[in-house]
Amino acid sequence: MQEYDSHGWQRLGRLVRAARVKAGYAESREWAARVGRSTRMLLGLERGEPVGDATLARVAESLGWPIERIYEALGEPAGPSSGGPASLRSSGAPGLSAVSDMVDLEHALEKVTEEIETLKTLLAAAEASRGILASRIEQQRHAARLLRDGRSPQLFIAERELRFHQESLVGFDRHFGPPGRQSKELRQQRRRFEEAVEQARQNLAEIVAAEQAPDRPVAEL
Repeated sequence: MQEYDSHGWQRLGRLVRAARVKAGYAESREWAARVGRSTRMLLGLERGEPVGDATLARVAESLGWPIERIYEALGEPAGPSSGGPASLRSSGAPGLSAVSDMVDLEHALEKVTEEIETLKTLLAAAEASRGILASRIEQQRHAARLLRDGRSPQLFIAERELRFHQESLVGFDRHFGPPGRQSKELRQQRRRFEEAVEQARQNLAEIVAAEQAPDRPVAEL
């Protein structure tokens, strides 16, 4: 990519802004949607901030400009070329059309990536629902076993509470990543999950100890 001085970028920014307003894109979000780039990037270009050759090609195409007009506005290069559109143009290689095809391919790949992420989210939600259903079925079976064995309902409730908090902690880490990658605020929230697990574990231990006491009736639990 050729390097251009700040004056060239500022001159191009003024031209692009005037041209897009004249073309009916007074709203920056509409303009960004037309070009296929972020509002932040395009507003930065209008302020004179450098952007890549692929973005320049999209801007030119969206304004109906030949690609040469972009580089005429930028002026003489201030640095070496690494084979960007300007060097392609000077060598007689395909210019705007080839670059536009590359940009379209980039956006197609971005779209596919977004759809994959959406599918991952849906699959994760389905897996979580399946896990919750399986957990409830197991809880019902466990409750039936406790009642059959004559053990107290309090024990079942305590075990279920512990399992619930443990699964909540696991789900939190699955969603936000391991603790080492979580922000300070997320780690504080995770600490509350850990405290709930510890409290539920202590409650269960107390009930188990009480049930194992030989002279203490279950009704006192």
